[in-house]
Amino acid sequence: MDKEQGAVLDLSTAYEVSNLLTGELKFGGKYRTKSRHASFREARSNYYLYAWPEWTSAENGGIAKKNLTGTRFENLQLTAGGQVIFSNFLDPDPPRRAIYDRYALYPLINRDALRLWRQLNIGGYLDQRGTEREYKNNFEVAGDDYGIKERILAGYVMNTFNFGRVTTIIAGLRLEDDDNDYMSKYTPKALSGFPFPFGELRDTVVYHKENVMLPNIQAIVRPLEFMNLRFAAYEALARPDFNHRLLKFVARQASGNTLDIGNPDLKNANAWNYEVQTQLFGNTIGLLSLSAFYKNVTNMYHIINGVQLSGKAPLDSLGIKWKWPFGADTVGTAYNLFYPYNSTQPTRVWGFEVEHQMDFKFLPGLLKNIVLSYNFSIVRSETWVATSRVDTYRDSTFLFGRWIYTTRSQNVLYEKKQKLEDQPEFFGNASLGYDIAGFSFRISVFHQGSFNSSFSSNQRSDGVQESYTKWDIALKQFITDRISLSLNLNNITGKEESSSIANRIVPAIGLLANSSNKYGMTADFGVRVEL
Repeated sequence: MDKEQGAVLDLSTAYEVSNLLTGELKFGGKYRTKSRHASFREARSNYYLYAWPEWTSAENGGIAKKNLTGTRFENLQLTAGGQVIFSNFLDPDPPRRAIYDRYALYPLINRDALRLWRQLNIGGYLDQRGTEREYKNNFEVAGDDYGIKERILAGYVMNTFNFGRVTTIIAGLRLEDDDNDYMSKYTPKALSGFPFPFGELRDTVVYHKENVMLPNIQAIVRPLEFMNLRFAAYEALARPDFNHRLLKFVARQASGNTLDIGNPDLKNANAWNYEVQTQLFGNTIGLLSLSAFYKNVTNMYHIINGVQLSGKAPLDSLGIKWKWPFGADTVGTAYNLFYPYNSTQPTRVWGFEVEHQMDFKFLPGLLKNIVLSYNFSIVRSETWVATSRVDTYRDSTFLFGRWIYTTRSQNVLYEKKQKLEDQPEFFGNASLGYDIAGFSFRISVFHQGSFNSSFSSNQRSDGVQESYTKWDIALKQFITDRISLSLNLNNITGKEESSSIANRIVPAIGLLANSSNKYGMTADFGVRVEL
């Protein structure tokens, strides 16, 4: 469930000091409140381990023998131990599928058979006494439950001052206040059990308050009739996903130890931005903008994503104050840690942007109806992400009158400098069009370079979003001054969006295909009538 409410107020007044000195004072604010609640449940039955339970809940409230007569499972095939055989879910001639035209999947399960199986067996029991349910709840999934309420109050004041037509200075200050409530789950003791864990989950609640002042100053200078210069320096913020601020603590001690911990002290990331822009314009060149920018980000948030550690010392170094969940006699046990945090190192982003819009009215004949626009950005970045390395050391013991040395190793948490995630290094789009007699035609292309989408704990399975190029066509025809027709063709080449897995330790492995979404071409037709 998700609900959001908001209110915005903006007020402004213009003033004049003299014919050459004018300005505008603007102030206002906004208030936004967002509440969201989610409940996760997973019921599982591990048929590969246990015999199929033959009893189920009856309509009279009791427990009766299952009746599969008249269903596709009427002649259910079981192993000698009573386990369900895979072939029960296959058609006589199972379909096949090739993923990426290279990975053959055969045979494919009938999805309707799976749905029917759940319907027939979800209320099953091991025996007539009802001692053990066929489908059990996965406590680890229920540990993802949450409820949040975020309240953001912001106010600003901004003044625009014009020195004739040559110079404009804009200065302002924005204040933002966060006041948030987060409800989640925690485990007083580690969940344990196989094939999925059981244990106790309790409710937690935490409050996060944070306020910040964000200054902004810009200067626009017009030294020539065909040129503008813009300089800007301003502070901005980015808020982390609310899931990362939950007071969550889910420890699992089965089939590998894991700690999934939220960070209620996770701060907003603050960035100082510096921009320089030149605009050139004229009847022939159109409008050409050249920009350079630099961002210095503090408190950038990242996630420790499954880094393998051991003992309580790494948790103490991160300021995690939860009680050790694996028992006093297991203080050196290994576990995989999932934990959001603010980096102690700065994140930097810099680059260039080019944007150009023009028409060809200076050309003769029908060529004057051509229009062109394009823009592209070149971006570079660096950030620091927590990962682990293996350190070896010598351990010594004095035994029987002499020293005995043993070489040991341990995983150590450290921050490594690398490119920022979710930041393409190149992206841009271009559009070529033609306008004549109420008819408009545009063909456009958008390209986005590949980028890191996530970083793994061991640098062997980093996520990479592959580069993407999409072509679109838009047509529009005015029938009258008030009636027009439009046709949009999107992704006319049927380009797929795909991701890969990269091994940074052994680059020779290359990129391994991970996922792919193929949407194909879509089209929409519209009629617009203006009254």
